[in-house]
Amino acid sequence: MNKLLFLSIGMFSLGLDAYITTGLLPDIGQSFGTNTVQNAQTITVFTLCYALSAPFFSTILAKWSIRKVLILALFIFTLANILSALSISLEMLLFSRAIAGIGAGLFSPMASSAAVALSKENNKGKALGFIFAGMSSGVVIGVPVGLNIATYLGWQNCFWIITFIGILSLCGLLFNFPNLFIPPPPSLKKRLSLLTQAYTATTVYITFLIAMISLGLYSYIPTLLQQTVEAPHTILYLWSWGVGGVIASFTIGIVIDKTGKPELLMIGILIILTLTFFLLPTGLSFNEPWTFLPFIIWGAMGWSYLPSQQHILFSINSSNGAVAVALNSSFNYLGSSVGTFLGGLLLVSDFNPLQLPYFSAGICFIILLIQIFITFKQN
Repeated sequence: MNKLLFLSIGMFSLGLDAYITTGLLPDIGQSFGTNTVQNAQTITVFTLCYALSAPFFSTILAKWSIRKVLILALFIFTLANILSALSISLEMLLFSRAIAGIGAGLFSPMASSAAVALSKENNKGKALGFIFAGMSSGVVIGVPVGLNIATYLGWQNCFWIITFIGILSLCGLLFNFPNLFIPPPPSLKKRLSLLTQAYTATTVYITFLIAMISLGLYSYIPTLLQQTVEAPHTILYLWSWGVGGVIASFTIGIVIDKTGKPELLMIGILIILTLTFFLLPTGLSFNEPWTFLPFIIWGAMGWSYLPSQQHILFSINSSNGAVAVALNSSFNYLGSSVGTFLGGLLLVSDFNPLQLPYFSAGICFIILLIQIFITFKQN
């Protein structure tokens, strides 16, 4: 378990790094004299590089032991966060966030594979749960703590905290982790080959679109709050979203196992997500604590769709399940990157930030119709 601990600590730093930037956008803007749309592209480049790094480097690093890949990935990730903390311009910050995304994209799938390889057959699920508990803890615990620190000590110190946590995990891997050789993650070419299968392709595209509207909108929570709440407590809203995500991450697997119908579960998730987006601006007009409820539901649904999609892909790709799930993961982060970029384009064109949730609700309704069609076509 002590070996898994350092993997979990690394995942904690990844979860913190991936989600804390949203809350830092206004402070970054004050430092560099830039607007929220420009600053949000730090999220775009991070998630884009996260999506592409593992499939791109899988062939190059195929002969490396998993220990070496993990150490390299965490070294890149930690060095990038040092550069983020030292950034003196938005351009330098964008570059460092791209490098951090490469390190994170390499580390995450390898950490999961290592957890499975180090565990006995009857403990593999528990090991994976322990690893991803680190990431979810980074969102729920790390993000609000980090943002509170940023309020008093500046946004750069958030990246110094992530750097420290990354170094802690790196030391553990350097001095207390075995050499393991496992099959490398599937290459980009192998992942994309599955898109020739209609059902698989449609499922993956649905993941892409959900990530685009959900994670893309998440990037602009501070902008949305400034339009709707007199004294927005951005930290509390981001924390509420994360709490919903953690609740879902611990329960969605049980729900899938109990129902045995992930396709129908996806329909339910999309119905709730559509209604939540549509009612989000209205929900912000209520008094606390009810104003946080839409964010909790949004977080729960936003963390529920990916496991459900993975179960669907495993069921329709019996011989290539791992490749299908890897493809789905890449498209999830790619969707996040595209969503943040498109949200920025809309806001630059004088699109009212209050309309963003309605825009997401409209696309989510279309996704729901597609999901209903493919579900009943297959059954």
